[in-house]
Amino acid sequence: MSNTKLIHVVADFPRPHPDQIAALRGVPTSHVCDALADPVATRTIALRPLDVVRRPSISVVGTALVARNAPGDVLATLAATHFVQPGDVVVAASGETDSCATGGEVIATVIRNAGGVAFITDGPMRDRQGVMNTKLPVWCRGFDPNPPTSNGPARIGGSAVLLGQTVRSGDLIVADDDGVVAIPLNRLDHLITQLDAVYEAERSMGKSVHRGPAGLLDLGRMVHAGRAHIEHREQDRSLPTRPSTDP
Repeated sequence: MSNTKLIHVVADFPRPHPDQIAALRGVPTSHVCDALADPVATRTIALRPLDVVRRPSISVVGTALVARNAPGDVLATLAATHFVQPGDVVVAASGETDSCATGGEVIATVIRNAGGVAFITDGPMRDRQGVMNTKLPVWCRGFDPNPPTSNGPARIGGSAVLLGQTVRSGDLIVADDDGVVAIPLNRLDHLITQLDAVYEAERSMGKSVHRGPAGLLDLGRMVHAGRAHIEHREQDRSLPTRPSTDP
């Protein structure tokens, strides 16, 4: 008889402090990425909110609860609904399946009823109108009416890869119309301290743009520092000629 477990759950994992969550509530994902200042290490997931066309804007901050499913399967997601805490974001990995839905109205309803604040999946959804009726924000890769299986195996509370990015349970999720960012706990405090500098840079850039600048770079300073070279050539003001087709 096999000892292989169909469902494996890590029920306890470190979570962000409520003050850290509050500090990032309402912060755009673009500002989060600017504050992290590391495009290679920053874990962004290029998913769109389900109702992005109908809702003017959407923003969610919460703790990741990861459900790692087999491709085309949702057993881990179903099991994860038993462990959702208020403020959690259920992050369901499905191996980027495109052969069936990886969530729908029932899953969204149960997550919402448990106090979850969002559902994120690297696969399609179904029951679009029903999911929208639940008011639970959802990020996904489109829609597919085909139902998934629920055969497992399933892992809940650990980590998983979505669209090439590793997300761990306990990461702080910030998601909006631009996509999803997963922030490790050990980077949260540094990120929060950098936000004021990001806001100031945005304000400065905004003022500069509204004044109608000739460009967005300080090329004069870059030339002076040896970081740019501008070559001046006499401008040819003659009209272009059409190449001859004579043999």
